[in-house]
Amino acid sequence: MIFNKCKYLIEYVLSLPKSLYFCLHYFTIRKAIRFPILISRKTKLDNLKGKIIFQNNTYFGMVKIGFSGSYNLGNKSYFNNEGGVIIFNKKATFSRGIQLICGRDAKIEFGDNFRCNSNCIINSGNNIKFGEDVLLSWNVQILDGDGHIILYNYNTKNKTNNNIVNLENHIWVCSNCSLLKGTKIKSNCIIAANSCINKEIEKSNVIVASNNKIVRENINWIE
Repeated sequence: MIFNKCKYLIEYVLSLPKSLYFCLHYFTIRKAIRFPILISRKTKLDNLKGKIIFQNNTYFGMVKIGFSGSYNLGNKSYFNNEGGVIIFNKKATFSRGIQLICGRDAKIEFGDNFRCNSNCIINSGNNIKFGEDVLLSWNVQILDGDGHIILYNYNTKNKTNNNIVNLENHIWVCSNCSLLKGTKIKSNCIIAANSCINKEIEKSNVIVASNNKIVRENINWIE
């Protein structure tokens, strides 16, 4: 336990130069030197064109990107903001190996106490919104678009590429899940491991499995 704490502390210290560079890019000097975002030195910064907005007062390490993770999963993380807006309401934690991608004119909003385990992908070309106390297990991918434009061969219309993804409060997304465009999850739900969701789940306090199927009702979960 003590060894792990020392290891994480050393990693935070070694990551301070990259964290400062990152914060100075997005914030005023006065806010940047508070280090509201700590970003791992192993995180690849591909594009920093967009904005990062805090809805509340900031403090040291309010957002952590690329540190820790379960079972020694994850390695290098990836950050790419091509011209969108990333909003943090309060505390957010992203573990090793995550990919956080916000496209041009897109938006990602994180509620308070957002936690993301290793090797997750959050990729927005339109709008992805998380409420408070959302927990993503490892290997979860959340995509609000197709990634490419899909053409119909029998007419001139293109398939809609993007749709909103909205997760309300206190939601646990278990390992190896895919939440695709059009996903809307109400509060106090669990998404079962290995599920693929792409529709609105109209009930709260349920367990949802693949193909948007509710498999258990009247549940809640404790961290």
